[in-house]
Amino acid sequence: MGPNLMKTSCFWILTFGLIWSASGPAAAADKVADFVMEIDRLKYEFVDGMHKYHHARRYVVRNDVGVTLTKGRICYVEQKKCLSAVVKYRIDAGKSLTQPRHLVSTKLDEETVTVEYWGKDDTGHEFLAKKTFLLKGDSVTIQ
Repeated sequence: MGPNLMKTSCFWILTFGLIWSASGPAAAADKVADFVMEIDRLKYEFVDGMHKYHHARRYVVRNDVGVTLTKGRICYVEQKKCLSAVVKYRIDAGKSLTQPRHLVSTKLDEETVTVEYWGKDDTGHEFLAKKTFLLKGDSVTIQ
């Protein structure tokens, strides 16, 4: 290999290395998880003076950046009372987690219930996922 070919080969190797490092790990740190919380399998019942809304919560990562949920909170009675919990739900990239047996119940004929989860994705971005249940008898609207 002659000196010019050697210089050209080294130049291309160096250039490829710089391009790879600029578009590889550094660019991945800028990526944000595409995360959603879905509510499904809704079932209503009225038992012993309580309106009960059974449902499943499904947490979905729709791209290649996983997430960990670290805190959850549910607020009710006109958003004046809240219960919080430390959680550790891991959802890998491109995967989902379904929790099939959740229940929201109230004595009120009309109620707004908010379910929130905080978490962090694998690139360090923090986020909040939130769903609001507008409850009126056997009618449920989820926002």
